[in-house]
Amino acid sequence: MFDRLVRYLPALDYIKKHKPKRILEVGSGSKGLGEFYGGEFWGADVNFPEPVVPNMRPVKLSENPALPIGRSERSESQKVRKLPFPDASFDLVVSIDTLEHVPSQMRGKMITELARICFGKNFVETHYCASHDEKQDEVGNVNSKLRENPQARRAGRASLQKCLIVGFPCGKGAEKLSKKMLKWLSARKSKTSKWFEEHVSFGLPSEKILTNTNQYYQILTNTNKKNIRENQILNNENLKICEYLLKFEDSPRFLKLERLLFAHFRPLVEFFLRRVNWGKCYRKIWMVKTGIS
Repeated sequence: MFDRLVRYLPALDYIKKHKPKRILEVGSGSKGLGEFYGGEFWGADVNFPEPVVPNMRPVKLSENPALPIGRSERSESQKVRKLPFPDASFDLVVSIDTLEHVPSQMRGKMITELARICFGKNFVETHYCASHDEKQDEVGNVNSKLRENPQARRAGRASLQKCLIVGFPCGKGAEKLSKKMLKWLSARKSKTSKWFEEHVSFGLPSEKILTNTNQYYQILTNTNKKNIRENQILNNENLKICEYLLKFEDSPRFLKLERLLFAHFRPLVEFFLRRVNWGKCYRKIWMVKTGIS
């Protein structure tokens, strides 16, 4: 549980501060953000092995054979096409520890799809559309009113902000840990070993993928620099701490203890977990934020 909380903290902090209206998580599983967040969100995945959390609107991607989610249900030879969401249809798009379950040749396309859903194909023309059914002239009127009225500008800022958050294991240290955990979990016949099997078979994503994802990344980082408030890559979860948590959390007793601590001391737990992103880390978190400046 704590290992999952560490990876979700950047998204949870963004939600708490900016209160996005429409949130999508790609690769959510049955809980995803809903394990730590009580608001409504859309969760898209190829499989929901358990009953989904009440605040999630599940979208089962396995029913469409042309979607870019890897996991065990997908074949490397299948092409990546569009996710079933319109351009610029969400204010926050999150995908945490999913990219490594996508075959390497499909990862760039998956990132471009996440960017399309969040920012749109033509980032300048879509201009922060807050919901997929808004028309361009309506968006233009909103922006005009915000420019004319500073008070309305401040009030509408949260709804006009956009954010894309993509997290994935990255680097030689993460590769070594994935192989080590696969061996350790397989020896214990743990069900979670299947995730590390794909880490090893597909290989982990490189940080370079964030500079080689064709048109959408180029739009975000070059054409629209004036519209981006933040574009950063964060280190997430020290390798040793990640290893200890993964091993401890394979024990039902430790999981029970984690749940008790989280239920009664959540602020203290989050305080400490925000301070485990030092040294060599297991994961990279890429965040692109846009909005009225």
